[in-house]
Amino acid sequence: MTDCCLHTVQIRMERVCPEFPSGQKTCDSLWTSRTSQCLVIILLLVVNVESLSVTTRTDSTTRDNSYYRKGKRKCLKCPAGTYVMKDCTISNTQGVCHQCEPGATFSEFLTGLPTCLTCTKCRPDQEEVSPCNITKNTFCHCKRGTYCPAKYPCDLCLPCTANCPEGQVLKQACNATMDILCVPETYGGTHLKNILIITISTVLGTLIFSLVFLFLLSVKRRKQGTVV
Repeated sequence: MTDCCLHTVQIRMERVCPEFPSGQKTCDSLWTSRTSQCLVIILLLVVNVESLSVTTRTDSTTRDNSYYRKGKRKCLKCPAGTYVMKDCTISNTQGVCHQCEPGATFSEFLTGLPTCLTCTKCRPDQEEVSPCNITKNTFCHCKRGTYCPAKYPCDLCLPCTANCPEGQVLKQACNATMDILCVPETYGGTHLKNILIITISTVLGTLIFSLVFLFLLSVKRRKQGTVV
């Protein structure tokens, strides 16, 4: 490609400078400029081809998520809830899959593993929320009165804080994934009291208005009856 490009440049230069190649500075300068432009074009083409190659390899890898390699063979993975008991003997086919043992092992996704994963057993400070099955591991959480922050690995359940410190009130009780949440009393107490007062006032106002309306309606009906 480089030789072809340079040859084209040379032909064009011979048209511009009839005596090319010569020692003339003008022709030498033009030759150097054209050659540099040619090399830049070649470099850009190489970069584009390499980028396309990387994209193609990435797409190929994405499409091969349902396969696993066994030597030179490419075998189809087994479905969730099973494991590979025997690898394929012909590429692009599936070997022998065998179901995991219910309540003891599982596989959550497509797998090329020769065994299922062992089900988790809840720790003494945890309780079981949902049991293990062939496609899902056991789900455990901390027992009542203890918690484990959800954003950290749960290695140990911590005891819930018993009460809020002085000057604060409880906003949210302790649960399996977080401790109690306390807020300043000015927010938690006064704010709630104001809401309660407004709610009660609204209900009483509505009730009084209704009673007055019914009373006036009754008086009007009595007057109409007297006139008749």
